[in-house]
Amino acid sequence: MNFEDITNRLASLGYAYDEQRDSWILGFLIDKVTNHICNNCNLSEIPTGLYEKAVDVVCAEFIKGVYSQNKGLIDVDSAVTSIREGDTTVNFASGSTPEEIYLKYLDTLVSDTIDFARYRKMNWN
Repeated sequence: MNFEDITNRLASLGYAYDEQRDSWILGFLIDKVTNHICNNCNLSEIPTGLYEKAVDVVCAEFIKGVYSQNKGLIDVDSAVTSIREGDTTVNFASGSTPEEIYLKYLDTLVSDTIDFARYRKMNWN
């Protein structure tokens, strides 16, 4: 996986990558997610069609880990909870805090049940 793709995705999720602080754990997560996908699909490398999914999983796991240790590094208050256009207002996830909305979104990035199905290979060993 390309480190630049991962750092750009982290930035899009509201996290400012710091090479000195974050490079080791990101390298670890890249290896972990690569092995997870390859093991689940019985492949030796990540297929092109799962590349973006792999980047999302790395970023979501990274942010969840960082967030659990230091909540101040990530701005979750920017989550959209409602939209108002003229006299119409639409509320999203009423009763949920911005933190809950953000963490639920990260959970959707990690879920893999459907994404892997197309790439699974049978292994008779």
